[in-house]
Amino acid sequence: MYDGSENDDMDEPLVSIIVPVYNSGVFLDYAVESIINQTYVNLEVLLVDDGSTDESGSICDTYALRDGRIQSYHITNHGVSYARNYGLEHAHGEYVQFVDADDKIPENFVEVLVKSIIKENSDVAFCGVARIYEDSESMNRLENRVYSTERYLKALYEGRISTTSSCVGLYKMKIIHDNRIKFPVELSCGEDAVFVLEYVKYAQKISSVEDTVYIYRQDRNFSATKHIHYDHYQLEQKRYNDVCGMVEDKNVLKLISFWYMDMIIRELVLYTKYAPESRQEIKRKLKAFVSDSNTKMAIRCYHRSNPAKSYWIPVAIRLRCVSMLYFLLKRRKIRINEQQSVKSVWN
Repeated sequence: MYDGSENDDMDEPLVSIIVPVYNSGVFLDYAVESIINQTYVNLEVLLVDDGSTDESGSICDTYALRDGRIQSYHITNHGVSYARNYGLEHAHGEYVQFVDADDKIPENFVEVLVKSIIKENSDVAFCGVARIYEDSESMNRLENRVYSTERYLKALYEGRISTTSSCVGLYKMKIIHDNRIKFPVELSCGEDAVFVLEYVKYAQKISSVEDTVYIYRQDRNFSATKHIHYDHYQLEQKRYNDVCGMVEDKNVLKLISFWYMDMIIRELVLYTKYAPESRQEIKRKLKAFVSDSNTKMAIRCYHRSNPAKSYWIPVAIRLRCVSMLYFLLKRRKIRINEQQSVKSVWN
């Protein structure tokens, strides 16, 4: 356990690691131990107890007493976005990272990402992910690469970058503060993607690394996979509209538009099947979707790439025929876990 008695390398920039904590007592040691045992020493760790009702708060306090780099905060429960924003307001590092309270990071995690930013003179460094299930695990590593904003967005929509989790990146605090970037507290899911996309908007250069991964636990009780967010298409539409304002290369935008439309069709099926709204309201929102100028552009870039995909749904979108679209979406089969509960993306 680090006690502050060692001579730190003062040339190392300070890295703030923000950990939102809510009823995570069972796994909290798992996360914090992985942080304090990093090969990179110049850290400050902000444990933000978001109104926990288990032993999480006392665990945070114990770690703060044992390691001078750790600060323990206790706030009223407002959710993960509020807790992360609270951490950002109290962080002092040149760089910042986010770790969830039941995940962990490899011992070289911080060191590898800091070195990537310094070596490549990038504004953010991303890594891949390892997902740990109850009986298995999967690994998705990135390549050592440098991206422009446009090329990063293209890789994201193509699936070569597998997540928009805020936890897989190392960010510059100056960019966050100068542009007032925050996590949206009004969302119950998708807040990571909003934060990352907003940050990338201001990044001139983005690096990715092969030599480390973020380690997710996938058996958490509050996992978003236990819910169907019937109106998630609205977040994807907003993200695409934002991306359209960030990409100037027409060929890149065409590719992004194809992948977006391929994805949004599935989201529209979920919406039409599971929205607890009247048929009239669903049709009203479908009309707004097909009438959107960026939807019109995206559908022009779309072609059916697989015989299993619908032929007529894109036709209905292209013709802006709402009744036809509603009928086709309603009939479309989709595989989901019937035990999932139906929720909105909005708190």
